[in-house]
Amino acid sequence: KTLTQLGLSFVATPGTAEYIKRQGVACETVGKRMDGQEENIVEALKDDSIRMVFNTPKNTGASKSDGEVIRNNAIAYGIPCFTRKENIKAVMEAIIGTKAYGDGELHPLSLQEAHKEGGLF
Repeated sequence: KTLTQLGLSFVATPGTAEYIKRQGVACETVGKRMDGQEENIVEALKDDSIRMVFNTPKNTGASKSDGEVIRNNAIAYGIPCFTRKENIKAVMEAIIGTKAYGDGELHPLSLQEAHKEGGLF
């Protein structure tokens, strides 16, 4: 919810979109790659507005191959892809902190710069 309040939006396949919507968050639904729908997740990944992919694989059945295709396409289009819940949580916290307390932009720091500024941890 906080991410949408900060101006971010979500695009997801049907099952994930339904989960997101049940949390009270707006989400555009696109088909899976095998649904044969023109608007599907692989096509959506080609859009420059997609900034990152959160994909938590179940590693079972069709979900395994769908997730693999999503992750591979994210890599092919240079989109950062996060698959572990703890990494997704950390990324979301970083975005929220940067947008809420900074200038809204992410600025990479070297380890030396981070140490000089009092550390990140």
